[in-house]
Amino acid sequence: MADEDNRSKDIEEWLQKNIIDFSDPNSDEASSLLIELRFLKNTLPVQFKSLFNSEYNALTEWIKKAEIDDSLMESKNSQIYENGTNNKVFLKNIKEHQPYLKKLYLITFLVHRADSSKVNTIRALYFFLCLKMVELTDYDSRIETTLDECRFLTNKTREFLIQFLPDVNEYSSIQDLLSVFESIQSENLYEEWLKSEKKELEGFVEKIRRKLHKDEKDQEWADDELVNYRLSKHIYEFVLPLENILLEKSGITRNVSRSGKPAVISYNSFTDEITGDSTSTVYSLNNITNDNQTLETFETDERQDNIDEAVFEVSINRPISYHLDIVNAQQQVNMRRKRSMLLNTDVQVAKHSEMKILFNELFTILKSSNVDYTVDSEKTIELNNDEIEAVYIMITLLTGSSEFIQHDNLIERYDRYHIEFNFSPKRAILGSEYSSDLSIANKDKLELTLPFAVGVLVENIQNSLVGTKQEKLTFFNNLEKLAKNRISRINNKNDTRLTLNKLRSYLKHVLFHSGTDTAVVDVITLSPIHHLSALPYFSLTKADIHYAQYHYYDHLKDIIFSEPASMVKNELRENNKLLKFDLLDFPDDRYVYEGEQQMGTKLALQSSQIKSKLVTPIINELKALKPHISLSVNNFIGFHNKLMDYLYLILGLSSGYRPVVETFGRLKDIDLDTGMYFISDKENRTDAQGRFITLPKIARLQLQHYQNYLYENMKLFNTKHHQMGLLLQAVYESRVGIISYLEVDDYDEFSFIKNQNNTFISDRFRLYAHLPLNWYRHHIRSLKDFDHSMFSSNLAQLNDEVISSWMGHTDQLGFDYYDIFSGLKRSQQVELAELIEKKLGDYGFEIIELSEVRSVKE
Repeated sequence: MADEDNRSKDIEEWLQKNIIDFSDPNSDEASSLLIELRFLKNTLPVQFKSLFNSEYNALTEWIKKAEIDDSLMESKNSQIYENGTNNKVFLKNIKEHQPYLKKLYLITFLVHRADSSKVNTIRALYFFLCLKMVELTDYDSRIETTLDECRFLTNKTREFLIQFLPDVNEYSSIQDLLSVFESIQSENLYEEWLKSEKKELEGFVEKIRRKLHKDEKDQEWADDELVNYRLSKHIYEFVLPLENILLEKSGITRNVSRSGKPAVISYNSFTDEITGDSTSTVYSLNNITNDNQTLETFETDERQDNIDEAVFEVSINRPISYHLDIVNAQQQVNMRRKRSMLLNTDVQVAKHSEMKILFNELFTILKSSNVDYTVDSEKTIELNNDEIEAVYIMITLLTGSSEFIQHDNLIERYDRYHIEFNFSPKRAILGSEYSSDLSIANKDKLELTLPFAVGVLVENIQNSLVGTKQEKLTFFNNLEKLAKNRISRINNKNDTRLTLNKLRSYLKHVLFHSGTDTAVVDVITLSPIHHLSALPYFSLTKADIHYAQYHYYDHLKDIIFSEPASMVKNELRENNKLLKFDLLDFPDDRYVYEGEQQMGTKLALQSSQIKSKLVTPIINELKALKPHISLSVNNFIGFHNKLMDYLYLILGLSSGYRPVVETFGRLKDIDLDTGMYFISDKENRTDAQGRFITLPKIARLQLQHYQNYLYENMKLFNTKHHQMGLLLQAVYESRVGIISYLEVDDYDEFSFIKNQNNTFISDRFRLYAHLPLNWYRHHIRSLKDFDHSMFSSNLAQLNDEVISSWMGHTDQLGFDYYDIFSGLKRSQQVELAELIEKKLGDYGFEIIELSEVRSVKE
């Protein structure tokens, strides 16, 4: 509910800022715009209203609360509602008090209603998509572009595009709409246009040839190629919002490339005439970010300083030799990884000497301030612009983020300051229908520690700020620009190449190379962590944050202070004189209040809760239903199905089998003497249909009991209830899956339950806990050692690769972890099985002995 209230508040603030604040309060401008909003609300196709339910309700409530002319709004049949606003007159009037129309992108969009119902329906849908984008971050540019593109459809700017756009009313979902847009984008629209309006097409060709876009220059284009390319770009503007809303991405921004594609300078290029494979040496390129990077992490267009560290690039067209391809690809990955490890020489990372110069420049500014650091200080000293810029840059360096200086929850605790923040990434928030009582998520907050002197400086800035939330946001936006200019002046003065982005990424690089877990670093820097496949299952402690900071401050002290004598501790609160060391005086007691308490998301589950809420109740029910010397067939079916629940849990946590059609395969896939388990839940390559893992001992022994139970009972039932005996025999002989539930149908016939699908399994476990069906699979992530990263010098036994191979993932190149060139050992899978064995014991699993039934009651 709180999330919905926050979304509603964001939408209300956005509408207030872009409509009411820009309208003349002495005219009916706002009232006219509210009518246009109501028109869009009523035009939205009914099949999409459920998708935009929260946005629809927020818009409705805001229109009701807005100060409007009731007489104008009461009737839908008003002239404005029926015919739209006269945009020429409206914009002429508003320009008298708002001369810069570019800022009024929402208003200009609203007043440009189309004559075509098809276009108005598109306008309505994309307006609600923009409302949904308001809830995400970094949305301004994309919203403005989307609304502008819709406005262009109402005039000659993009009128030609309407014929190619789909009728939104004909589609029932965003996914369907996205598919048809992508299909249109790939069609030969030139031929279609040529058949319908040849003269109009010729005029369009002449027009775009007069003014080629930057990515169209320096190339020879045939008319059809140029037209299709230009139309494809226009249609892409309608595709991008749909893609991002479906993926629920935070940070929807326009993806712009300087030249239409990554600029690569290549030499010694070679193409194999038989395979088509190309090989080239690349030593300068635009860095295109992958899922583990953001545009703020790495600089683009930076040169590769050392040509000896050039990347050996291999592009495979038609592979003919798997082993040859993997050798080439492995060389490529090794070179890239080697270059990423060059912390001191990589041009994308700030150098130690540059950091020392920057720190000294900032200290020179801050030491002359009049800030009172004593115990009785009221912390109300106003800093000058130079000092505020220096504090902003210092906070960015120390925290890896420029956002923490804006946080209001700054807390002083004796010799340090803490900034409290929540760990609640968007993808980790589960629906209210799922159970939360097994979770280790709690209401406690994480804490980022700041040296006392830095905390005092930040508090003085915050106490001196006055104004609305929007005014404060504007202040910090302007401050970022000033900080960039300050860094540029420092660069010019000292011949350095620092940027604000390099400062933000410096903490990440240092901690990655020290072995700190990637997710911990991303949480500290408030970075989006959608690249973590197990994000909903991730948890961490306050101590994880504190120790990561401790390592980082140690690194900064090593590069800033060349001699130990310069690191003398200062009693700042007594002598009130700022020294360099005060800015890096991180508490060395390494004590964190409730530091061991874990917090995370709803699927970071507690061992004790798994035991008490899930495992123990099933075991108790299983023992209560356990067959004695004789029992009825119905009682046997009840026991058997409860046994299937128990086996589902223990095999799920032991193997990580994906929830597919026949989950956990068949008995023939398991060597019950050694525990070797062949899993075929997903293809890794075309020549390998599965993978091998080792089962923990408890799961292997339980399956031995199960196999014996099937053998003894199929003999018993074959004499008295032959049909039941055949069903058990089918499981025993691996003609059906290990997990096979039984039922008595309407004709009193025994059979396997027909729809043993994911919904059926989920409903059975809903009695104990309602969790996403693959929770047991990703729960293995909790076994991964912390303090491990790609660059860790002391790789743990259970690192990312061991866990990923267990889960059936492929490596970065799409190859099996256990190929001929693998560095992993099968013994590591045995070690993992031993660890899972221990965890299963913590969860309350035990070996259930299945006694033989000697007689069956009629």
